[in-house]
Amino acid sequence: MKTQEIKEYNRKKIICAIHKIEDYEEASVKELGVGCKIKVKNDFGEKMLIIGQYCDLFLTYIKPPEFSEYFEITEIIGKPLTLDKVLLSLEPYSNNYGFIAGNIAKIDRKKQTYSFICKWDLEKEALEEQSEKTQKAIYELLS
Repeated sequence: MKTQEIKEYNRKKIICAIHKIEDYEEASVKELGVGCKIKVKNDFGEKMLIIGQYCDLFLTYIKPPEFSEYFEITEIIGKPLTLDKVLLSLEPYSNNYGFIAGNIAKIDRKKQTYSFICKWDLEKEALEEQSEKTQKAIYELLS
């Protein structure tokens, strides 16, 4: 599977998991808010925007993909997939996962042991910025 396909799969699975909704389109609407990336279209073309503090209030009155006076939301991409979102998305699985010594780890609470799954570079905020190896490891956990 290509890196872009892995990124898209991870995004959909994580956003659905943290909002506890199986339908990605429905879950993505819950992402609307400050820091959310959206694609918008108007008479001048299509652009990618990040919702700022003042746009947040405005967007509460627009239900995608309805038209507003200024633009149409064509796609909700969502907020960055941060470490906390990745860990929240792993919560429902039978194993316990956590963050230990710079790594996402599988934790066996009965035996009080853990095994590293993948490294998480704390200097990079989002999953999309992590190494390809980390992205593939998260993909395998979510599959």
